Amino acid sequence: SQEYLGKVYEFMPGLMKETSVDELNMEIEKSRDVNREEVSKLESMNEEESIEYLKTTDNEGVLMSVIEGEIKKENGWKYISTALQNPNISKKFLRESLLDYPQEVNVETRKWLSMNPSLTHEEIISVVEDEEEDMDIRALALKNPSLNKEYASNIISKQIMRSGTSIGANINEANYGQSKADFVSKLHIALKE
Repeated sequence: SQEYLGKVYEFMPGLMKETSVDELNMEIEKSRDVNREEVSKLESMNEEESIEYLKTTDNEGVLMSVIEGEIKKENGWKYISTALQNPNISKKFLRESLLDYPQEVNVETRKWLSMNPSLTHEEIISVVEDEEEDMDIRALALKNPSLNKEYASNIISKQIMRSGTSIGANINEANYGQSKADFVSKLHIALKE
């Protein structure tokens, strides 16, 4: 990172007038020290304490380290899923993973993110109404505590109504089938519903 910052400084000194490369390196080291302390604390905890810590910490660096598999690698998804549901997770990461570039993030990660309580009602609606999104993720998003419960119940009641009335429509359609095979085929569709 030191080499990179030096090159940035060479090519764009106007952007870095106020801050020297040494000052930036000191800031990076300072943040690493804080993370090292937090990581040491987390690594020394038992499983139950670790889960509780990951639910409540406001340290984005530690949360991202767990999500990226840098720390607490054992028991994989147990710790990762807890970190993904922490409301203090990086908003940029949350938005990019779930809304902006979902195709670049695996389905399991998006499932856990869809239940993150820091998502707004509008963001959850975006996930639920995205027809290209995985159905599991859309269904899990309906369980998000930030979602207006009236919205979720309206979706479910409309779906039940559509499912219930389509059976009768398919049976009626079968009565007007063009052949016996067509009649049987349409009855099978109604049976599936």
